[in-house]
Amino acid sequence: MKVTAPNETRQQKLKYLTDNGYLHNLRGELGMSTKTLSLLTKLPDDMFTALIPNDAKNGATGNVILPEDLVKAMRRGSKELQAKYNTTDMIDILYAEATK
Repeated sequence: MKVTAPNETRQQKLKYLTDNGYLHNLRGELGMSTKTLSLLTKLPDDMFTALIPNDAKNGATGNVILPEDLVKAMRRGSKELQAKYNTTDMIDILYAEATK
C-alpha cells in the first residue's frame, strides 16, 4: 500500500499512474491499460483483454464494439466509484483505486 500526501497534485498523480503502467501516451493521446479499465469500472480485466485486437496490444489504434450489457456494467461500476469518492474526475478515482 502506498502512503500518499493528502494533497498530491494532478501532475504527481499522473506521473504515478504513468510510471506504474496504468496510463500511457499513445501518439499524444491518453491510453489506458486493461488493468486501468478494470479499476475504473469494477469489472475483471480479462473481460477487456478478450475484446482488444492483438495488434492494438502493440500500440496500434482502432475501434472495438462493446456489447451493450458490458457497457451497462461498466457504467454501473463507474457510477459506484464516483459515489464512493464523491467525484467524477477519472484521474482522482483511478489514483485512489490504484493506491489503496
